Amino acid sequence: MNREFGDFQTPPALVDAILDCLSSSGNVWSRVLEPTCGRGNFIEGLLKQAKPPCEIQAIEIQEAHLDIAKRIAEQSLVVRVVIQKANLFDLNLHQDLQWSITGPLLVVGNPPWVTNSELGILGSENLPHKKNIKGLRGIEARTGESNFDITEYIWLKLIKASGTKT
Repeated sequence: MNREFGDFQTPPALVDAILDCLSSSGNVWSRVLEPTCGRGNFIEGLLKQAKPPCEIQAIEIQEAHLDIAKRIAEQSLVVRVVIQKANLFDLNLHQDLQWSITGPLLVVGNPPWVTNSELGILGSENLPHKKNIKGLRGIEARTGESNFDITEYIWLKLIKASGTKT
């Protein structure tokens, strides 16, 4: 596990349980975004679905994980799978993802489990651009209310990109 990237690979059994739960809702997604795909466990699970999406876009920053995910993606003959090596923090999701189709979008995955303060201790440069998006004051930093969480930043970015109001 690479602490700098909050790396925790979702076990295939958990991926299957999540996708089974989503499938049981009756919803069908033509597109899926996996913003931190790791080794591609969600990609593999999606490709095994009885009704897989038409297109999967995935993002991964670590080269070793990227290679494994790309090998999984190459197995698909029907689903268009695009995996790009990138830092999610640096992407403009409207401009940098080139979807070949439109339709319902599912965002699925397991964002990094690491905090901004832990990354600071590690001396990491893998940090999002800092903004005071909640409009908190300095006292909140002292009391811990403003603990800047990487996962929260990623989900807020994804919600904003989807056009959903926060």
